[in-house]
Amino acid sequence: MKSQFMKITFVTLLTVMALWFVPFATVVATAAEGGAGHEYDGITIEDNRATGSTTSLPIAITIDPTKKINVYSSRLFGYNDSWVTTNHGLRITRIPTPAGSTNLPVKESYLRALASIPLTMDRMSGTASSYLIWKDAIGSVDQRQVQHIVWSKFKVLYGPAEWVSNIRRLHPSAEFVWVLNIARDTPENARDLAEFFTGGPDTAWGKKRVACGMKEPMMPAIWELGNEMDWGKEAVDVDEYIKRCRQWIEAVRSVVPDAVFAAQAASSPWKPSKAKTWMNWHRKVLASLAPDIRYLTFHPYYRGMAPKALMPYIQTMTADIARCSNPGIKLYLSEHGIWPGSGGVKTKNWRDSWYQGRTLNSCLSTGEWILLMLQNPAIGAMSYHCLDGGAAWGLIWQDKSRDRYYTTGPADMFKLFAGVPYGSDVVFTHMTGSGTDWQQKDSSFTSAAVIADEGKSLYLLLNNRMADTSRDMSVHLVGSQEYTLAEKTILTAPNLDSINTLDDHPIQLSRTVCNEDKPFSGMSVPPRCLMLLKLKKRD
Repeated sequence: MKSQFMKITFVTLLTVMALWFVPFATVVATAAEGGAGHEYDGITIEDNRATGSTTSLPIAITIDPTKKINVYSSRLFGYNDSWVTTNHGLRITRIPTPAGSTNLPVKESYLRALASIPLTMDRMSGTASSYLIWKDAIGSVDQRQVQHIVWSKFKVLYGPAEWVSNIRRLHPSAEFVWVLNIARDTPENARDLAEFFTGGPDTAWGKKRVACGMKEPMMPAIWELGNEMDWGKEAVDVDEYIKRCRQWIEAVRSVVPDAVFAAQAASSPWKPSKAKTWMNWHRKVLASLAPDIRYLTFHPYYRGMAPKALMPYIQTMTADIARCSNPGIKLYLSEHGIWPGSGGVKTKNWRDSWYQGRTLNSCLSTGEWILLMLQNPAIGAMSYHCLDGGAAWGLIWQDKSRDRYYTTGPADMFKLFAGVPYGSDVVFTHMTGSGTDWQQKDSSFTSAAVIADEGKSLYLLLNNRMADTSRDMSVHLVGSQEYTLAEKTILTAPNLDSINTLDDHPIQLSRTVCNEDKPFSGMSVPPRCLMLLKLKKRD
């Protein structure tokens, strides 16, 4: 496997060129095409768990610490939040509150779980963002209006002020992504929102923010222009989408001139109905909005299909960005996660497979994806779906019978990734051995290497999806510098279907201090594990 994703294979390049010359079409989505939850309608989902009868297989990794590929950015480890789970999940302590109460209290078990995970960037995400009217979700309880949010109606008690305040309380350096409601709100309200978040206490909306208990301003790292506006009930054609984007950009920039925007690419382009038109959407967006945006968003849900099947979409968008008037645009994978139903267990009701979003297999599938994206310089940001109990996914989960929150296996996965210093350099790796080529359907082993501390530390991330097969790994470092093994961290569980509950945590992290003296040249990588090795430069 080569980490140089910019070197598109000849076959892929021909595919990209062919797609480019497809004439522009009017891209119109209809509610019949689905929407959230229908990403894999019409797609055959295979059992993508990596199994095999061999107990051990050899693998060789070459690392060149001098060849920088990407930056190990904190923005690659963001999460998604949701207005639905934050309110229906009952984060708010439901105690009688005075009519004038603002910034309502949050359950302590939720705050303890939230405090225990690394949180670098939080996106208030998903379909619900196309419903929320933010002005009806701030202020005193009696002033807040009942809102129709996706499938139900309720008062939004955990609103923008509660969201930002509670994250900042536990993660002061966290960044935020706001998805603008360009489906049901107005540009005028977007202008006021910008002032609510960023204005001083002497501004009308800044004063209201302070009154809501959110004293300090918050500058969103990214303002996202709608969520999956090309399908579902919010569906518009691409020209209408571009028109609305311009209106909302102008409104926000009237308050925040340097606001950073992200516009969307097509949703679920792998669906048969979009096979010939999906690329037209982002090409028209780039042709019209490139000077005003810094990100193009895409929502890959993997292991419903292997990375081999999803990567051509990223390669096509990357090639199109390179041709546009602003080639510095990066891809923001503002939702990513394993697709439930791909865990090998066939269920009649899709909901019955939702647990697969929190199994060890899910952790290793997401670990695989993150390691691949780390080596792709076109990826500027990512948000894992999701932070809190959203259908199948969640780093934090609620035991509803006891009204208590706990952390899941994916939370420990992100703790492992947080063991590498953000801002460090991802460097070149090359692998040989069975299952190491992501361009093959049976890919099962991924890796990435990161240089930190001015070359004094080398971090090696290894992901073995095989259920019962260890990998006899040899490591070759280009150059004369030698490193020794200082520390080893492993995420694993008894089997791929292991899942954490309030009482039982079979998916666990274990750390071992090694402090070996001999030069590191390899080791055995156990089956079904995500591993982080910290190597120190040898004197």
